Amino acid sequence: MKDAIDKKHGFYFLRVGSNSDDTNLDLKIKMFLQGDQLETTEKDEKVYIYKYPKDKFPGGDYKLTTFCNIRPGQGKKSCDFLVPTTHHDRT
Repeated sequence: MKDAIDKKHGFYFLRVGSNSDDTNLDLKIKMFLQGDQLETTEKDEKVYIYKYPKDKFPGGDYKLTTFCNIRPGQGKKSCDFLVPTTHHDRT
């Protein structure tokens, strides 16, 4: 797993992957953010958005859930996620 915050361009980058050449992985990815913006390389997967009630979390926190399917036999060894740094809280 690789992650980095790019302050110059204003985004948080998360890469989830595997070095295995023969093991398939189905991963569930959860992110807790201060906004609902997320870009991902997983075009076939839905992003499920849960907005926490403002009376409990006044910052406008969200929980985003999506999936990453790693298939080394098909040449897919990682999934990338991009979140604006203004929205990144904890992952």
